[in-house]
Amino acid sequence: MNLDEEIFELREKGLTYKRIAEELTNQGKKISSNTIRLRCKKIYVRKGKKEPKIRRSKIKDEEIFKLREQGLTYEKIVEELTNQGEKTSISVIYSRCKEIYEEKEMDEPKIRSSKITDEKIFELREQGLTYKKIAEELTNQGEKIDRSVIKARCKKIYEKKRMEEPKAKREQKTKIITDEEIFKLREKGLSYEKISEELTNQGKKISFNTIRLRCKKIYEEKGMEEPKVKRKQKTKITDEEIFKLREKGLSYEKIAEELTNQGKKISSNTIRLRCKKIYEEKGKEEPETKCKQNLQITDEEIFELSEKGLSYRKIAEELANQGKKIDYSTAKLRCKEIYEEKAKTKSKLSKTSEDKSKQNLLYQKKENEDLLISEKELARMILNLTVTRNATIEQVKKIADVYGVDLEKTMNSLEER
Repeated sequence: MNLDEEIFELREKGLTYKRIAEELTNQGKKISSNTIRLRCKKIYVRKGKKEPKIRRSKIKDEEIFKLREQGLTYEKIVEELTNQGEKTSISVIYSRCKEIYEEKEMDEPKIRSSKITDEKIFELREQGLTYKKIAEELTNQGEKIDRSVIKARCKKIYEKKRMEEPKAKREQKTKIITDEEIFKLREKGLSYEKISEELTNQGKKISFNTIRLRCKKIYEEKGMEEPKVKRKQKTKITDEEIFKLREKGLSYEKIAEELTNQGKKISSNTIRLRCKKIYEEKGKEEPETKCKQNLQITDEEIFELSEKGLSYRKIAEELANQGKKIDYSTAKLRCKEIYEEKAKTKSKLSKTSEDKSKQNLLYQKKENEDLLISEKELARMILNLTVTRNATIEQVKKIADVYGVDLEKTMNSLEER
């Protein structure tokens, strides 16, 4: 048996496309429900038979027909069936009703959910109301209806009456702004933005760009030259002002804040660029300023977090959680400085400890009687200490005591040499 015959037999048993697909997949013949649907269509056309309509719903056509004949809308039929425990949708009921009435060769009754008469809608439309306004008006009267429904009903009403539907009068959103009004305000020396603000305050909404275009046209028609409106001059910020504030130890952000408070608006980035230029011209090195928040963070805190294996970003996050704001780039720079400083300190300490260990070897007592030193070696050692290490007489005496030698005799021997 070929696949088409199998599909045909299963469909004749009353299986849905989905169930046929599942059945064939279980047999190892993977096929989608959509492919089954298309194959069924071709099979039934080829066989010259009508494909059976198989419904998953248990709702009988007769049940739907009775409810529709009672004058119930699709919504009400869905509600009624849902109350009976039969779940369905409006779209399913709509398509089922269409099929039922076609099979019965009957006209489906036109049932309106609304009690709004066509005459009522016609009267409101003739008054020049928009679909939206008609819907609002009827809703206020307790008859809820959508504007799209009003539009569809109006079309049918006017077709039935063989009348031309009137164009609705739309409410004017803004009052008309005359050229003379704009001209007067411009002649007062107002900018386009100020004219726009002035007219908007009067309830005449208009953009400054429209004002600009209108002004151009007005002055061309009058054959006049449009006045140039002087903009409020910004207060200049001198290099000396910035330099003084920077020298006080203020950060770029703090300088920007300080000047903005004085009515001189400027960004921190502009301050940074200006500072760079100022210090280059003065041939001075710009001070490295740490913000107050960062000063609260000790090098030891950053070092400990870095030693735990935390990234710069994680260090910044950890400190931020403690209420100590710092960005990851600052954390990176601080870490670099800390490790450089610790490397220098370590180098110094290792050198000092090396010197101390050498001295300790000289000062330590004989633990072993086999440890012997000649006068010549001792003399060379004392000479080295006095010349290169600037050893004091007390230090030399200690060495002499360690080795149990006569210092005076050794020194005389050294002089002779």
